[in-house]
Order: sequence, then C-alpha cells, then structure tokens
Amino acid sequence: SVHPGMVATGIWEGNVAQEKIESWELSPWLIDNMLLPAFRSLRDQVMWTASQGAWTQTYLATQVPKSDSGKYFHPINRQVAWHEMANDETLEKRFWDFSMQLVEGQC
Repeated sequence: SVHPGMVATGIWEGNVAQEKIESWELSPWLIDNMLLPAFRSLRDQVMWTASQGAWTQTYLATQVPKSDSGKYFHPINRQVAWHEMANDETLEKRFWDFSMQLVEGQC
C-alpha cells in the first residue's frame, strides 16, 4: 500500500480548517486578506506538489519488484514498517464492525 503524503491540491480549498477559520466570526477582510493567505502559504511550503505526490505511486507501479508486494511505502519512495496496530486482528474486527454500522442502510 502507499501513502501519498500531504499533497497541495484543490482538496484543501474549503476544507475543515478553512471552514473553522471562517466560523470565528472575524471580519471578512481579515479572513480573506490575512488568515486564508497565511494558511495557503503555509500549505504550499510544507506540502508536496501534485506531481511530487504522484512519485511514490508511479515508482511502485513501474519499478518495484513483485517480491515487495504487500509492503507499505511512504513519500518519497520509502518503504516503512507497518505500525504494530496494523497486525492486531481484534482491532481489525472492531474497526470492520464499526465501519459496517456506519454504512448500514446506505447501500
């Protein structure tokens, strides 16, 4: 499996953080001219670009031998160990049951 990392795409526009800022009942000018530009600047400095976010997936699709199947990769092209909780079958069952409850009647 692969984690693309935090990628600066349009998904961050209108996200929870932006909605939270807008809910602070501050001046629209302050929000539009100070807070949101600062948030976007920080986002652009610490997140991967869209093309950088695709590096790991592209690498895995084209370069990794089949013997690496089932391993976990994180940006950029780094194989990392599973967290010990990922092997907890009891937790896995609890999560599955909880997920099924969330979608019950939705399909």
